[in-house]
Amino acid sequence: QDTVVSLQALAQYAALIPQEIRDVKVAVKGMGASPLEFQVHRNNKLVLQQASLPADTGTYTVEATGSGCVYVQTTLYYNIPPPKKEEVFVLDVETVPRECDGVRKEFDIHLSVRYVGDRGTSNMALVEVEMLSGFIPVQSSVKEV
Repeated sequence: QDTVVSLQALAQYAALIPQEIRDVKVAVKGMGASPLEFQVHRNNKLVLQQASLPADTGTYTVEATGSGCVYVQTTLYYNIPPPKKEEVFVLDVETVPRECDGVRKEFDIHLSVRYVGDRGTSNMALVEVEMLSGFIPVQSSVKEV
């Protein structure tokens, strides 16, 4: 139903705008940068014209002069994942016994965490260890940690 309503609105809008584009000049102006200019006329009215803004942030104005109707769209990509950083901690986990040779009621988990970053220290780091489903820690071994 949303599609039908949208198409009806677009059809009504199209009936109100002039069909003939004579010559329209669109200028996108930002602070301290040369304006981006686009010419739209009868021969290129269906051609996509695009450009990247010189700065990610700032105030921009769009000015159009001439006769006709043009469509201006801006797109901002704001949730781009940051580049992957190099890992600064190495975590080694080992179970004793190493192989599972049947049902066991108890086994040991050995953890080793090393800081391998560029700085001399890592400040504060916490390691949270969760037990496998169905297991609980032996309290005396937790106190040893």
